[in-house]
Amino acid sequence: MQHRLLAPPDSSSSDEDLKAPELPIRKPTPKRRIGKDYRPPDLEFHVAPPPLPGHESHYQHPKSSPVQSPLIKQMTEGHPCSPPTPRRHKLSEPNSPYYVNTAEARTHPCSPHTPRQSPRRPKNTSMVDLSSRPLPIPNDLDRPSSFVANLHWEQSLYDGIPITVPKEDLEDTLALVKIADYVWIAGKKRGCSETISSRFNVGDQLRQINDQIVVDVTIAHALFKTTAKQEVILMVKRLPYAKIFKVQRTSTDVAWGLKVEGNKVLDVPKTGPAADAGINARPEGALSKRLCSWIVTHINQTPVSLSCSKDEVKNRLDNSDLEMSIVLQPEDFISKLKSELQDVKFSIDYI
Repeated sequence: MQHRLLAPPDSSSSDEDLKAPELPIRKPTPKRRIGKDYRPPDLEFHVAPPPLPGHESHYQHPKSSPVQSPLIKQMTEGHPCSPPTPRRHKLSEPNSPYYVNTAEARTHPCSPHTPRQSPRRPKNTSMVDLSSRPLPIPNDLDRPSSFVANLHWEQSLYDGIPITVPKEDLEDTLALVKIADYVWIAGKKRGCSETISSRFNVGDQLRQINDQIVVDVTIAHALFKTTAKQEVILMVKRLPYAKIFKVQRTSTDVAWGLKVEGNKVLDVPKTGPAADAGINARPEGALSKRLCSWIVTHINQTPVSLSCSKDEVKNRLDNSDLEMSIVLQPEDFISKLKSELQDVKFSIDYI
C-alpha cells in the first residue's frame, strides 16, 4: 500500500492567507409590535395580485391602483341605469298617505294606540294622598253577604281606607292603645256619634291623621284637638288580624256548629255550618306563632263588647236567621287590647 505524502506548506505563504474570510456583521432584527392592528409587511400589497387564468376577478386591494366596478363604469360613462329609489314617506309627516295623528289617536278610548295603564303600588305610601280614593257602594249592608264582601274589600286595601270625621266627634270617643309600635282602636265610647260607632271597629289600626303619620297615642290625641280643619281624615287599616265569615244553615233547627263561652270560641265540630264556612277551632296567634282560640267581635253587623256577659254571644247566635256574618280575631291580640285598655282614662266608658 502506497502512502501519499502531503506537501509541506509553502514557506513563501503568509499567515494572513491562511485565515478564514470574515463574515459580514449581522444587524439586530428590530422588535415587532404584534397587536390587533399589526399586519405582516409581506401581506401589504401595493399592487393587486393578478387573477388566476380563467378566474378573472374584480378584486381591488385598498392600496392598489383604482379599479372601477362595472356598475360604476356604466354610471360614469353615461350608459342608462335604473333610477334611484324614491325616498319613503315618514309616518310623522302630514303629507304622507300613511300619516297617523298619534296625539288624537291616544285620546280616543277605543284606539289601539291608547296605552294600557297597570296599577302600581307607590313606593312611599306615607306621602300619598289617599283621601280621594272612592269606596264601594254596596247594595245593602244589612245583608250578611254584602257586609262580609265590604269588609273583605276594605281589608284588601294595602294603604287603608280614609274616613272623614267631624272634629267635634273625635273628642275622647276612641280608646287608642299602642301595641307592637302601632296605634290600635281598643274601644268606642258609649253614646258616641253614628259616624264613630258605624265606621270604626275594635281591632282597626290607625295609621294617619290628615297628613301626619301616627306613631304614638299621645300625639294622636293632640292632633285631634289642635288640627285647624273642621273635618279630620283618618287613615285606618281595617282589621288586619281578623277573619270574616258568612255562615249559612238550611233550617233554624240546625245548630251553627260553634261552642262558645262568653265571646270565646271553645270548639268547632268537624261537621256543621261553621266548619263548612272554613272556621277552624285553633288559629295561629297574631303576636306569636302559637295556636290560640277565636274571639267573637261582630255578629250580624253588630259589634260584641270585649267584656260581654257569659251568654250574650250564645243568645245572639240562637236568634240569628238562616244566614249569619261573624268576625273572629285571635285571642292573644284581643287579650293584649284588653290589658292596654285598662290603662286608658275612664276605661269603663268604652265598649
